[in-house]
Amino acid sequence: MVAGDFLGVYDNRPWEYDPAFPCRSPLIPWLTSGPPLLTINALLFVIRSTIGLKIPLGFATFVATRLSYFFYSFIGDSVIRDLSRALGPAEAIASSNRGWLYASSYITLAYAMRPFSNTLELHLVMVLIWTIFGYQSPKSSIQKTIVIACLLAFGAFARITFVLLGLPFALFHFATIGRSFPKHVAAFSLAGILTSIAIITFDSLYMGHFVITPLNFLRYNSDPANLALHGMHPRWLHAMVNLPLLFGPLLVATIFNLFSSGQWRSLKPIKSHSMTMNLRRTCTASFVLTLAALSAVPHQEPRFLIPLFPLLLFMAPSIPRGKIFAVSWIGFNFALLFIYGVVHQGGIAPTSLWIERNAKGGARFLGADSLGVDRDHETPSDVFHSDVLFWRSYSVPSALFSVPDPGFPSVNISVTNVYPSDTPDSISFLKIIDAAHYPSLPSLNGIASPNAPTSLKFASEVALAYSYAPRSTGSDVYSRTLIVMPLTSVDEHLARRTRRIWRYCGHVALERLDDWKEWVAGGGRRWEGACLGVYVLVDG
Repeated sequence: MVAGDFLGVYDNRPWEYDPAFPCRSPLIPWLTSGPPLLTINALLFVIRSTIGLKIPLGFATFVATRLSYFFYSFIGDSVIRDLSRALGPAEAIASSNRGWLYASSYITLAYAMRPFSNTLELHLVMVLIWTIFGYQSPKSSIQKTIVIACLLAFGAFARITFVLLGLPFALFHFATIGRSFPKHVAAFSLAGILTSIAIITFDSLYMGHFVITPLNFLRYNSDPANLALHGMHPRWLHAMVNLPLLFGPLLVATIFNLFSSGQWRSLKPIKSHSMTMNLRRTCTASFVLTLAALSAVPHQEPRFLIPLFPLLLFMAPSIPRGKIFAVSWIGFNFALLFIYGVVHQGGIAPTSLWIERNAKGGARFLGADSLGVDRDHETPSDVFHSDVLFWRSYSVPSALFSVPDPGFPSVNISVTNVYPSDTPDSISFLKIIDAAHYPSLPSLNGIASPNAPTSLKFASEVALAYSYAPRSTGSDVYSRTLIVMPLTSVDEHLARRTRRIWRYCGHVALERLDDWKEWVAGGGRRWEGACLGVYVLVDG
């Protein structure tokens, strides 16, 4: 969505931003992803204008987005460091341990590098904790109250569950104010209302009608029929499966420390506790409240619990430092980082970027093996069009291909995500292709491929990657259809209608492990079952 707004490229924006019923505020991704995209676009313009180097916009967009979230991840490091100073010398060792736990967690190394709303929620929780327990200001100052109100309002529009995460922190803050309570309540209310009005105004102007996106989000998720579209899960899944899956040894150590420390036996008022004790209790209250609320909703994905990570870090009275914990923590995160950060749907981004640089053949700096078509005889009116179909894989944003691209005006790429629920087998998939009249190449067995580089004139797996077919006699538009699907999905029907031109091995769809088992049982190589292929559609 942001790439379409800022760069003018085609985008297939997520359902949450459907103007008819938007459930997410567009202002939030504008603020988080907009500046990096504007920066990289300006940089590409300077490079193209000065030295004539053409870098595919999709590749640059992908790198800019990942780099920006890499830098956002340092918010957590800064908060942990500053809190150790604010809470005193006694917390220095514990904060050091929290620092390495945060930096080495696969949540930070995998999830936090991607532009999820849950990732932003994690960073907002860190900022909220720092604002209340690390921000140095006079107790009577209203400045902290205003910042808390703005954070809660902003976070609610980023993801409504942030209200649950922030509520215990806001209550703790008001419990420590004292006689100036009415003044702070007024300031809190005014700041929260003004922030909300500003976001609502932007969203309404953007969508073309009045809208309050958090309310739409609640309405959508309160309908079981809507949740069923995304998958229904048992209500114990978060507590029994997703929590251990995300936090592993840290979850076990934290629960053990909480029940063995005896810190909950004291009934002293909040003001009589140390700031460290108040931090632990507030984080625990936020953790329990959010987990209970999320568990009440029957659609439960592990990433929904990512914002609980900073709470878990600060809940325990002490952070384990023994060798057993260190080995188990490193092993746990290394294994999960490999699964969720490398191989799970790991071929989507590399394959999409390969298709882009293959189609935008002028990007010679990427290597001769990545060139699209031979441009030696290209005329200004020529257009090279690729229809790209993704089947049995994650949905891919068309902005990743960045069309139109000022550096490659003759290239056009359209992206369609074909959902397995609509096409349970290859026959139904091919029927959709034929009904839509997607272009196919003639059978190229032994026939020269005129668009291929001179050294690759004859048909082969490589030469097919450079082939387009004219839409009609004398036409300046050349077309092809590319299908991206796991190698395990290719049966005899698809084998007759497609030719593989590229593959990426190191791609596993955990939702479709049965396909891999059938592939191996049928005599396929195990490692090939973990590959994502790019196929060109040919005449049957």
